[in-house]
Amino acid sequence: MKRPLFLLLLLMLAAANSAWAQTATSRLVPFRKGGKWGYADQSRRLVLPLRYDEAGPFVEEIAWVRQGQRYGYIDGGGNPVTPLQFTRATTFRLGRATVELNGETFELGPTGQRLTEPAPPSWRKSP
Repeated sequence: MKRPLFLLLLLMLAAANSAWAQTATSRLVPFRKGGKWGYADQSRRLVLPLRYDEAGPFVEEIAWVRQGQRYGYIDGGGNPVTPLQFTRATTFRLGRATVELNGETFELGPTGQRLTEPAPPSWRKSP
């Protein structure tokens, strides 16, 4: 009776470790200087230049950024994943982010492809 309980406990610990590894802190964090945002490493050394009006956290190695009134997504190298075209954008979660473009709300995948048809604008927390 004790052995199955022990094995279950081990499986639960392994799953928790795996989940933690997937949500571990990104190597880059948003960094603001003056009115512009870029990204710094954990030592606060600037890695991606200060070129954005606002910058979100890297989640799943993708972050939303804003210039003017438009949002887009970049990868960990600062390369665009999408153009700066969205009027709203959320942080990626489980391989998806919700955006608004031309009054339509839909989800994007990690390569910037549209995943769903327009959905009602029930925004999770937006930037």
